[in-house]
Amino acid sequence: MSAAITIGTMIGRRLLQRRVAGVLVLLASAPALVLAITAEGAQPEGFHRWMLFLYYALGLPILALVTATAALGDERHSHTLPYLTTKPVPRWSIAAAGWGAAVAVSTMIGAIGVGSAWAVTLVRTGDSSVAWPALVGTIITVVGYAAVFVPLGLLAKQATLIGLGFVLIWEGVIASAGRTLAVASLWRTGLSGHVALAGVVPTDLVESLGNLTPGAGGALAKAGALAVASLALTTWLLRKRDLVKE
Repeated sequence: MSAAITIGTMIGRRLLQRRVAGVLVLLASAPALVLAITAEGAQPEGFHRWMLFLYYALGLPILALVTATAALGDERHSHTLPYLTTKPVPRWSIAAAGWGAAVAVSTMIGAIGVGSAWAVTLVRTGDSSVAWPALVGTIITVVGYAAVFVPLGLLAKQATLIGLGFVLIWEGVIASAGRTLAVASLWRTGLSGHVALAGVVPTDLVESLGNLTPGAGGALAKAGALAVASLALTTWLLRKRDLVKE
């Protein structure tokens, strides 16, 4: 476990030091910028609505995608992964380190976005209850995306473009058009936890869930199952000699 923490800390620092990290912070903070110019008194409802359109459907998937694909993908494609795999470190530790770093960094950046939007709402209306459902939804969402995109980063050099196609085409178009496909949408899974914990939310948030029933427990369980499967897959991939040598 100490090896996983050490490697995860190293990967997390690298992810935060990239130039794109600042862009991701601005992307996650887009709801706060919109809320700052929203009419007085509309922030509590506007918080949930703009978090849906600018955060869950756009900003959070992109920041989680960019972070998760780079967690172990950059190590492989910059040829530093062999230095980790040739040491007496279990492959599952490396897999857990990459996944954990992706979740931690994505959550940290997402929390900046949630916190800034909450701060605007608090100052303008005094409502302090809107933040924690969004934080729970953020964690659920980034766990799901990390589960999918960390191993994808190991498999493909163009993992970010492939993932962007998944987010924009599958989740943005296909899952939106067919309500029964919403269950396969990772950001909608996180949003279902947000909606369940927030209580009264705008109708369009509930409608965007499609056939998903609001519920934080079920969403966490789904994300957790994806994480376990992802760790198993990533560990298996790290044991393939061709991935280590390329």
